[in-house]
Amino acid sequence: SKLFNYFIEKYNPESVVSYADRRWSQGNLYEKLGFKLYNESKPNYFYILNEKRKNRFNFRKSILVKNGFDKNKSEHKIMLNRGIYRIYDCGCLCYIWKKI
Repeated sequence: SKLFNYFIEKYNPESVVSYADRRWSQGNLYEKLGFKLYNESKPNYFYILNEKRKNRFNFRKSILVKNGFDKNKSEHKIMLNRGIYRIYDCGCLCYIWKKI
């Protein structure tokens, strides 16, 4: 709260938007700081390659097709055929703070 209050005093924003990853947080701190819940996102997915989590953005169908994969298959099917599986997170909570 001290850090957030310092930020508010120094920069005087009209609003602040922040996200709480539901894997790690229920958003309680944001509520204590005066933020209001704005949106709840659905779970998102990632891929696991070489024991590392990779963002799905890097494996869009258009990129896979450019790299020679079958344009008639979906992103999901291409990745499954490669033995690469999706892992899902829990989504995010979007909070907004507005100056009174």
